[in-house]
Amino acid sequence: MKHQLLRVSRYLFILSAWLTATVFAGTYDSGFEAFQANQLKTALDIWSPLAKQGNADAQFGIGVLYNSGSEIEQNSELAFEWFSKAADQGYAGAQFNLGNEYKRGVGLTQDNSKATHWWRKPATESIFIAPYLRALLGFVSSKIFRIR
Repeated sequence: MKHQLLRVSRYLFILSAWLTATVFAGTYDSGFEAFQANQLKTALDIWSPLAKQGNADAQFGIGVLYNSGSEIEQNSELAFEWFSKAADQGYAGAQFNLGNEYKRGVGLTQDNSKATHWWRKPATESIFIAPYLRALLGFVSSKIFRIR
């Protein structure tokens, strides 16, 4: 009887983990569909709980919403905060955007070395965008060092 309960609880755990992952992904996808349909407030409402739970995709999406400032009021500080959370989890797009934020210096102190740091992370870690980012980093670095 005890072994049957353990087996059932194990199956229930696996089932609940699968359902959680399915619901989690479906909810993010619903937010992304809203984003693509330019229903940005809806996307924010869907992604906010996910982002607070640590979903890097949702954190990045919220950063984009606050950075763009069309339907959602532009807020560079909140964009930076959400990009930082996603970047700390290794999200390449967020790391690249943090580099852009440091380069622009909007809402924070402009810092070329921090910009370069954040641009280098996805350039070395992401196999899909690395060649593009390395080329961009080389171009931008040459411009940054000429300015100094």
